[in-house]
Amino acid sequence: MTRWEKLHEDAAKLLPAIALAGLVFGLDLLERFGNAVGVLYIAPVLMVGLGAFRLKPHLIAIAGVCSALTVIGFALSSDAAVVGVGAVNRVLSLLAVWLATSLCLLYLRVEDSVSAVPGLLPICASCKKIRDGRGLWHHPESYFAEQFAVTFTHGICPDCTRQLYPEVVKKHLHYSSNVATRRSSTPKPAPDSLAG
Repeated sequence: MTRWEKLHEDAAKLLPAIALAGLVFGLDLLERFGNAVGVLYIAPVLMVGLGAFRLKPHLIAIAGVCSALTVIGFALSSDAAVVGVGAVNRVLSLLAVWLATSLCLLYLRVEDSVSAVPGLLPICASCKKIRDGRGLWHHPESYFAEQFAVTFTHGICPDCTRQLYPEVVKKHLHYSSNVATRRSSTPKPAPDSLAG
């Protein structure tokens, strides 16, 4: 994959966060919601930082875009009467965006260190999917097939057989006990005179 294709693929994955940042910017330009709309720029940052596509450079890039849009939104606002309040709100919005970015980066660092510990495999406690190094979740069969080039075949273990097919197990046990009874009741052949 060329660098241009990789950049195009990454941009496509970031498109929802960029669209959300554009929506917040549109709300900011409407000026109906006041100066506090700048804090909504946290949403695209969290979308990238905690979503399925979590990469540190992209998180910092979206935080930079949101910061720029916050400043541009303030510069384009026409309410000169509350410039001081607007400036304070925008500074607080910028702090909130970068605090959210820092917390997401910290979360990613902790997640990386946990997944880097040898012998630990992140698995969902509910559905048993396994998380790979990119943060994507896979069914165990597909994860092991991809990581270790193995092919799965399926069977049923004895515990599941007893749970799913109790009538078959009961019939088999009944048959086994009849065979064992017949074997113990049949006379044993006399020892061969040549074996001695």
